[in-house]
Amino acid sequence: MDELSIQIREARSGDVEHLPEIERSAAQIFKQDKDLAWLADDDVQPTSLHQNYIQSRNSWVAVHDDIPVGFINGVEYNKTFHICELSVTEAWQSQGVGRALLNAVEQIMRDRGIATITLTTFKDVPWNAPFYEKQGYVTLEEGDLSIFLMDILDEEAEAGLDPHSRCAMQKTL
Repeated sequence: MDELSIQIREARSGDVEHLPEIERSAAQIFKQDKDLAWLADDDVQPTSLHQNYIQSRNSWVAVHDDIPVGFINGVEYNKTFHICELSVTEAWQSQGVGRALLNAVEQIMRDRGIATITLTTFKDVPWNAPFYEKQGYVTLEEGDLSIFLMDILDEEAEAGLDPHSRCAMQKTL
């Protein structure tokens, strides 16, 4: 990735039109896994939810020529930031955009006094848990899960994700 070609900034209302398409494009990578290929055509976050993340100042975009090519969003709770979605458009994957988004959000959270970042992801999909492990995230054991994270994992199972394939991870800042 050409370091000068990507900038990370807080998402703006005008970015919303791009974000569902980024998520849809990012999901195409799941076609590489026959058990998860259905995710490539699954629903993405609605624009109303993106607007909520933007209004609460919990959404950031990676832009090239001021056009979003990736985003990360989430929610704050109990001195923790939970990443709800990190997506990079297919054409920009494997070029450091996801890592740049994570690094930027980690610094923003440090500046906000947030102590921990959490997320849920697939355990064995190379661009999921193994990617986050390389960024310093650790998998939480079932006994270490907050009620918040247990609820998210339950919601994911209700949405059709195999609970045995999922995990919650965290990074202490």
